[in-house]
Amino acid sequence: MTYEAFLEGIAARAREHEQRAVSASDGLTSEQFNKPAGKEWSAARVYKHLCLADEPYLMAIESALSRASAGSGDVKHSFVGKMLMKASGPDGNAPSPAFLIPPALALSTEVVEEWKRYRATFLRLIESARGKDLSVGVKNPFIKFLPMKLADLFAVIDVHTERHVRQIEERSRLARNA
Repeated sequence: MTYEAFLEGIAARAREHEQRAVSASDGLTSEQFNKPAGKEWSAARVYKHLCLADEPYLMAIESALSRASAGSGDVKHSFVGKMLMKASGPDGNAPSPAFLIPPALALSTEVVEEWKRYRATFLRLIESARGKDLSVGVKNPFIKFLPMKLADLFAVIDVHTERHVRQIEERSRLARNA
């Protein structure tokens, strides 16, 4: 897949993710928004987890873009990138590190607005990446010795977000029907 097609797909899914999540949780009462699904996180905590996870990745993307030269070609993911995409994606079951577990406190819907700001930053960075070399090397923002490529960072956010948007949809539906 070409760099351009890759970025176009990431951007389209980023917009879709935001629409789906916000639509799913819109209108929930504070109690519903913060209601856990059994032992699973509430919709509110899933949003907060996305914020905690996205911020370091977005900073890494911004840094890599500042070093990336012009480029085009086909996207080739690194071994680490492929591993993280599988583990953190919709069918993955990687546990969250302690520092990415949101506090078990009631959260206001401001966390949705916070996440939407990260979405806007992500879309801006996607646009900034157009015409850039997506194979530029980067370090994983959480485990610095793991080598990745710029394209991996975009892809990990994409699949990780899909995983958690599905959870927001499910948790919101369960909370409404409780």
